[in-house]
Amino acid sequence: MNHISNISISVVIVVILLLIGICNPSHAQVNQKSKYEKEFLEFQKSAADNFTSFLDKNDSTFLQFLETTWKDFNTFKEQSRKRIKPLEQPVFNSGQVKSDVSPNKRMLQEHPGNKTFENIKPDNPGDELERKPTNGREIIGNQNGFNYYGQWIDLQAANDLPGVSSIYASAIINYYKAYCANRSLVQAGSEIGKAADDLILNDWGYLYLLINASAQLYPLMNDRVLFVWMTLMKNEFDVRVGHDLKNIYLLVNFDGRVFNKQYANISERKYYIYAFPGQSEPTGIIRSYDAIYSNKARPVSISLEHIPLLGDKTIIRKIQVDNDVHPVALNLSLINYMNDYPDCELEVYFRTPMSDKVINSLDKILLPGLSGKSEQEKAAMLLSFVQNSIPYKIDEQQFGFENYLFADETLYYPFADCEDRAILLAKLVERYTGLGTIGLDYTDHVSLGIKLINMSEGDYVLFMEERYYICDPTYLGAEMGVAMDFMKTETPKIITRNH
Repeated sequence: MNHISNISISVVIVVILLLIGICNPSHAQVNQKSKYEKEFLEFQKSAADNFTSFLDKNDSTFLQFLETTWKDFNTFKEQSRKRIKPLEQPVFNSGQVKSDVSPNKRMLQEHPGNKTFENIKPDNPGDELERKPTNGREIIGNQNGFNYYGQWIDLQAANDLPGVSSIYASAIINYYKAYCANRSLVQAGSEIGKAADDLILNDWGYLYLLINASAQLYPLMNDRVLFVWMTLMKNEFDVRVGHDLKNIYLLVNFDGRVFNKQYANISERKYYIYAFPGQSEPTGIIRSYDAIYSNKARPVSISLEHIPLLGDKTIIRKIQVDNDVHPVALNLSLINYMNDYPDCELEVYFRTPMSDKVINSLDKILLPGLSGKSEQEKAAMLLSFVQNSIPYKIDEQQFGFENYLFADETLYYPFADCEDRAILLAKLVERYTGLGTIGLDYTDHVSLGIKLINMSEGDYVLFMEERYYICDPTYLGAEMGVAMDFMKTETPKIITRNH
């Protein structure tokens, strides 16, 4: 594995951040944005003077590696695990006896799946999601900008951008050199980075914003891939490019497993092949380099801990609580964003918050009934709410594939199965009580454990020397502390709210 030598901090700050096409596509936190923009204005003039020195000390070394370290790598597909789920919602038998469940350290593998929408029947005409292509939805824009989930991003197309005429290393190296000196890409990087900050995008959101922006800048796919690669790499993300016999591909080191995508093992790291919208998937072998641009390069995070500020397209779903039907407002732009999100591990879904729009609707539905109740009583009411108000159907029936849902998505689609219900219940308990929760990942089931300090009997899992009683939102009619029989002989993997 080759690493680029460290160079002076002043040159890195002045040149990497401000000249080489990345005047804040660094996806900085919102509270750092104004500071960065001020630095850009102060250093913009002096950056040009330092460019030649920087290129000699840093980029020229990496270019040498690009010229000598290309190799063939086998590709593999990250497969999701299939769960065997009941076709009908399990119903509790009142004669069943409660028992205790103790944990062991056996780890189980998570698995989400692909998302399709052939069987979805939204309540309101015109609310249907477009069935997405394998690699994402169509990018819509014009010469002045593009639409990113309901937010218009201003980005002027330019005529002086570098491009490639072949897929091979020599063309990629030439693009690298041209990118470093192109002022139009400097401006594009500044505009894209500011938009990422304004929308509070996480790493994946920023990556996908760059992919959308690349279609605004370039008509040809290989040029788009190289632009995104360079911009991410200059922001110290651990990415690279590779090619097969037809196309150049972006290779991304994510901070967690991403399912239903191909990957290659390079330099003892897993790089997922992130095909762009409209780009075919590679098959077999991909050729890439063995060098790393910076020893500070970090994985692209797929954690979604904050809801991004997307366009507001409100749609209404109806949910029945006892004999009353209540409206739930959702943002279709956010649902589309979540639909396009990579299929990833259960932890990501458990740790993603509900949107403010959904919370506001649920407050109106749930708070009146929860008022004046103890924490344990609230948890029991929320458990019953999910058991009875969210219709059950397995993913293969609704989507055709195993498909984990974020909490907002569970309220959007007509049906939900075990993991979706457990995730939603976890979010409700976090919102309306002060009780701790853990996700319980079994071989063929996902449930929830709630820390009930005033409860003394029932089925529970011991975690961090605390009892978390099984509260199963799939097991219709089951009270807190009641587990299905098979859960009593298997110890689940524990999913916590925090990393």
